[in-house]
Amino acid sequence: MDLGPVPALTGPIVRGDAATVRAHLTALGNGHTQVTGLYRAVGLSTLELARQRGLPESRARAIEELLRKGEQDA
Repeated sequence: MDLGPVPALTGPIVRGDAATVRAHLTALGNGHTQVTGLYRAVGLSTLELARQRGLPESRARAIEELLRKGEQDA
């Protein structure tokens, strides 16, 4: 069965789990700048799918803030 990306989405972003996203960024921030940039970019794309799936905007904004926080440093 082919669900497509929106209904098949799983993980901390679609759950609105900002604490896990923060923990991932903290772990990646220890000397892995290229990987952190990739995580942020993929996370922002995933966040758009999560919004389509119905992630409450308050949770989406919290995660977006975390993902964009270090963009200017990259």
